[in-house]
Amino acid sequence: MRLNSKNIFWSTTIKLGGHDLPIAVLSIVVWAGLLGVADWRVMLVLTTVRALAWVLYARRLLAPAATWRRLADGADAASLRAADLSLHRFSRRFTSLYVGGWLSLLLSSMLLSYLGVPKQASAGTAEWLIGGVLIATIAVAEVVTTRPLISNALMDIQHEVASALSAQGLRTEAPPSSIASSVTVVVVGLTVILATLFASLGGMIRTIGIRTHTLETQRRLAELGALHLQHGAAERLDPSVRVVDSSGLPAVLAHDASASGETLTVVDARNDRVLAAAPVGDERWVLAEASPDEQLDWLLLFLIGFGSAIMGLGALVGRDIAGYVSGPLAQLDETTRHVAETGEVRGLERVVTHRNDEVGQLAANFNRMIDVLELLASAAAAVAAGDLRVQLDHPGDLYDAFRGMLERLRGVIADIRHVSHELAATAAEVHAASVEQEVSAEHQSAKMREVIDTVASLARSAIEITKSAAAVLENAEQTATTTDEMAVQITELSAQTGSIGGLLEVIREIAERSDILALNGSLEATRAGEAGRGFALVAAEMRRLAERVDETVADVRTRVGDIERSGASTVAATVESRELAQDTAVAARVISAVTRRQGDDTQSASEAIEEVAQSMLAAAAATSQTRAAAEGLRLQADELERLIGQFQTASSPARASDPSTTA
Repeated sequence: MRLNSKNIFWSTTIKLGGHDLPIAVLSIVVWAGLLGVADWRVMLVLTTVRALAWVLYARRLLAPAATWRRLADGADAASLRAADLSLHRFSRRFTSLYVGGWLSLLLSSMLLSYLGVPKQASAGTAEWLIGGVLIATIAVAEVVTTRPLISNALMDIQHEVASALSAQGLRTEAPPSSIASSVTVVVVGLTVILATLFASLGGMIRTIGIRTHTLETQRRLAELGALHLQHGAAERLDPSVRVVDSSGLPAVLAHDASASGETLTVVDARNDRVLAAAPVGDERWVLAEASPDEQLDWLLLFLIGFGSAIMGLGALVGRDIAGYVSGPLAQLDETTRHVAETGEVRGLERVVTHRNDEVGQLAANFNRMIDVLELLASAAAAVAAGDLRVQLDHPGDLYDAFRGMLERLRGVIADIRHVSHELAATAAEVHAASVEQEVSAEHQSAKMREVIDTVASLARSAIEITKSAAAVLENAEQTATTTDEMAVQITELSAQTGSIGGLLEVIREIAERSDILALNGSLEATRAGEAGRGFALVAAEMRRLAERVDETVADVRTRVGDIERSGASTVAATVESRELAQDTAVAARVISAVTRRQGDDTQSASEAIEEVAQSMLAAAAATSQTRAAAEGLRLQADELERLIGQFQTASSPARASDPSTTA
């Protein structure tokens, strides 16, 4: 349950008030009742004022903590730090005011009583001295007991603030302290308090005894003097006594003189005297008065010496008790610091103690915690070495987390092993496919190189055909020129026009077939399916056609020679020959144009095929790289399988040792 602002203040006030009220009551009884150095009414008023003052001061000191608690989860880091600082300062500041309040209360009440406010105190010097010593005792007692009481009262809120600081990654502002020093101070303080109380009580008893003895002596002297006077032996009176009438009695005895016929006695501590008055019987009294030797100097020396001796003894005892309490704690601190700084747990020396109290139980529990950490460290070392067969059967969050980690790690290792197997198989498949693809790519590359060579050969053939067609054209043009010249010279050859006409018809028929073949060659070249086989046939046919044209021309030349020799009908033959030459020139031009276009198309096809070949070469190189990558992947998969094989996950787990067996 979370504290609210009221709970913080009132819980602290109730605990401090439960400590303050008995001491206040006891102080009034001692100072006003037993010692008579103060008036109880004055002390009661001053005690009320003092209590109200420390309550209001505590509320003020706890205001930052109350503010933080009121803001709850909406508080910022500044308010949290302010609350932490106020709680740590509370003990020192409140103790100063609290002890100062007690000193002010006791000194003020004694001073007012000494001044007669509201009435004159009846205490003597011994009472004032013991009252002063007890004031110092009260101050020491409050210093010693108030701080532990405050720590206990603020324990819950300090724990809550410390938890909030830790949750926000902040550090507490707690000042450094020492258990040994605190225990020593408490032991010395309590020893001094008890010694002072007993010494004061002894001194007071001794003072009362001295006063009683002196008073008894004076009573006997007064009674003896009264007896002498009653028997007429006044000369035998002790010189220290005197005879007075009722009006001559001191005020402290006068009010009892008329009401009693017996010896009157009184201790006038305020005036450091004892009085005894014995009645003579004729309105006269024998008065004996003396100042008791209370030996206050010896009492003061005794209190100082006894207190100093007891303080020294308390210091020695406190040191031994502090060592007895803090010795195992110091060993625990050293061990925990060693673990925190070095992280070493295995082989760590255990805290040795022969005690069976809370500290002994703390040491035993600490050793058990070290056993648990050592067990977990050994298990972690086994896991780090690859042994996943470790099994921990102990309950608890730490063991559960470790077991969960082991199960998770075993699952991960199993998944990795399964994935590594699949990866190795896939890598092998990829490697085999890449090898096959690489062989296929090399084969296709070789085929493509053959196609490139074929296309190049076709391009060269087209060039040769173009050259041949150019030669035919040149010859035809030359034939036309020659025929024109011949027309002038051999007009007589017209008689042979019939046979020349038939020959020219053959030439025309050949020219038409050449045209058709050239057209077919052009169509085959555009299709270029198997990249030129059809065109090769056309080219061959065109070559044969060219040969026939050559033969025909040769025949024509022979016939022309015959015509020249015969001189018959040359003119008509010459005209027809000229026409045939022109037709041949036209056909040659057509063939040349077609073969030129075929050459261009073949060149484009060659470039395209070259690009395809380059792409295939690049694909072959990429396939080689893929094969190399697949080979590397397969090797990595084998290495992963080897590493996974180092982890032991057999069904028979090795058990770790029981931490309870480690002392």
